[in-house]
Amino acid sequence: MGSSSSVYTVTEYRAFTKGVAASGCTPLPEETFEALESFVLSARAGSGTEAMELLSLSARRGLGKIITARNYVGVIALPGGAVIEILPKIAGVTAEEEARRVFLDMLRALREAPFRDFEVSQLDAARLNLFEIFIRFFLEDVTVLTRQGLAAAYTPREENLGFIRGKLLVPQNITYNLAHKERFFVRTSLPWTGRKTA
Repeated sequence: MGSSSSVYTVTEYRAFTKGVAASGCTPLPEETFEALESFVLSARAGSGTEAMELLSLSARRGLGKIITARNYVGVIALPGGAVIEILPKIAGVTAEEEARRVFLDMLRALREAPFRDFEVSQLDAARLNLFEIFIRFFLEDVTVLTRQGLAAAYTPREENLGFIRGKLLVPQNITYNLAHKERFFVRTSLPWTGRKTA
C-alpha cells in the first residue's frame, strides 16, 4: 500500500483484488475496487479495442475478479478520493521508493517534458506518491508564473492567420492581405512555462 490509506500502489503486471490478500496482488476496499472496475470498463468501451487497455479485468479461482496493470505507469484518481499508483516494473528493484525514484529519473530524461528541471534528490520519494509529486510540479510552475506576473508570462507573436485570434494589426493587415481578404495579420501571446527546454 502507498503512503496513505487512500493511495494503493502496485507495479506493472501486478493485480488488484477486491479485499482478498494474495501473492502479487494488492487488496482494495470493495468500493475502491468497484470504482476502478468502472474506470476499466468505461475506458474499454471508449477505446473500442483491447490493445488500448491500460488495465485488464479478469477472474482467478479463489480470488474472484482481479484488475491487472498492463503497459501503464502513472496515477489514476478515482471518484471518492482513492488514488491508484502504478510504478514501473524494474529488474532488481523491489522497494516502492526506489521504483518511484527510477521512474522520476526516466521522466527527467524525456525531451521537451515539463519534468526536466526538477532534482530527484530534492523530492522525498519515500514520503510522496506520484500524484503528490505531479501536484508539486504544477505548484512549482504556478509559483514561477506568479513571481514574474501573468503579463510577463506571455511572449508576443505576430502571425498572418486564417482567423482572428489576439489583436488585429490594421496597418500590417492592409499591407499583407490587401488581395487576401480571408487572412488576418494579428498579434497573439503564447504562454511561457518558465522551464528550460534544453
